[in-house]
Amino acid sequence: MFYAEYPLPDPCLPWAVCLWRFAVERDDPAQFSHIIPPDGMVSISMSCLPGGGQHGGLTGPSSHAHVVPAVHGMVAAGIRLQPGAAPALLPVAARDLVGQMQPLPSSATNDLLAHALATFAADPEQIDDVAASFMALTVGKPVPDPVVADAAQRIIADPANLRVDRLAGALRISPRQLRRRFLAASGISPKAFAQIYRLRQACIMALSHPVSAWAHIAADAGFADQAHFNRHVARTFGVTPRQLIAYLGSIDHRFASNLQPTRDV
Repeated sequence: MFYAEYPLPDPCLPWAVCLWRFAVERDDPAQFSHIIPPDGMVSISMSCLPGGGQHGGLTGPSSHAHVVPAVHGMVAAGIRLQPGAAPALLPVAARDLVGQMQPLPSSATNDLLAHALATFAADPEQIDDVAASFMALTVGKPVPDPVVADAAQRIIADPANLRVDRLAGALRISPRQLRRRFLAASGISPKAFAQIYRLRQACIMALSHPVSAWAHIAADAGFADQAHFNRHVARTFGVTPRQLIAYLGSIDHRFASNLQPTRDV
């Protein structure tokens, strides 16, 4: 399996974080359940199945992993939206997407983007077509709350040390305003968003470290101890940390901030 994130052109960035692509390769199982780690954001995606079947979808922010069926030859691509972008672009209330996977509503601009994503899924060189189709979706739409976008980036950079009062002070708003605006834009609270990224950070670090180092990794990511980390993994993914890291380790990950492989390919 292969998962990669791709930077988008600057004009897309007020609304989107990155473009992503997931592929089930020829040496992978014929059929299995794929675990999608939560990222606290909304993705517009297109899944393409062998034989030509396609499905456009909206995946909302969630504190629990989504588990979806995957088959040999399947490929999917999507755009991960900035917090607050989905209500502006689609439009749909952020709270109505929390924990949900829904079909992408049909419209001229949505259908154009879905077609571009399907093309990109088959040929990852076609980033410009996706960007152009996505920008057509933004025409005449308000830019998402920049304070929420700034808050989200600050949390992602250091989720282990979130203090809502300190973050609000840095953004020059009250803690109550921060909670209200973040919840309205993303559907989840700043605290829940930070919990998601603490766990993502720990899992990414665990991929490249032995089990003996996981207690230190858990502490660095902001968990009280390894038992706290283990409980959080079980609650989020429904499996043990060993099972989760073994599965994630079977995927060649390349992230937008560093497009180098995390393991040999």
